[in-house]
Amino acid sequence: MDQEESQTSPTPAEYLTIREAARLIGVADRTVYGYIQSGRLSFVLPGQGMRIPATDVARFRRLPVGRTRLRSPRWRKPSAQNREHVVTITGRIRAGQAEAFHEMVQAIFEGEYTFPGTAGRYVVANGDRVQIILVWRQATMPSREGRSASIATLISGTNDIIEWVQPYLESETLLHT
Repeated sequence: MDQEESQTSPTPAEYLTIREAARLIGVADRTVYGYIQSGRLSFVLPGQGMRIPATDVARFRRLPVGRTRLRSPRWRKPSAQNREHVVTITGRIRAGQAEAFHEMVQAIFEGEYTFPGTAGRYVVANGDRVQIILVWRQATMPSREGRSASIATLISGTNDIIEWVQPYLESETLLHT
């Protein structure tokens, strides 16, 4: 291989395939082609297919999805016919259970624990403190017994990982955006 050819043939560490770039950016392969077409990513054609400079991928920043808000949305009051009910379940991760906690979060994500009719579900953590926040709209909310059964299943199935604070807090949304 002569010197001119070696300067035009990228090394694997310097350039990425479309699939590698998509995985690192966190998008589909087709989206990377769109970024190339729009000029947001550069590319080379070294002979073995399209390649993207690794430095370009490392510096690449996705644009926010949708329209960027220029000002905060106004507060709204939920209608009397469809109020939001919020349940907050609070606890602490037991000593030595951090890995099991992350497995528990994955199990929730995969549907092991379900909360039928919820409009929003959040698992938040700060250090060893954990909150699970469940939001129901009045129009689709199951009975109190149904909600309690779903929550009891979660608490009993995770009690060895989380020291839950009893009782959990039920409240009603007054304002939202």
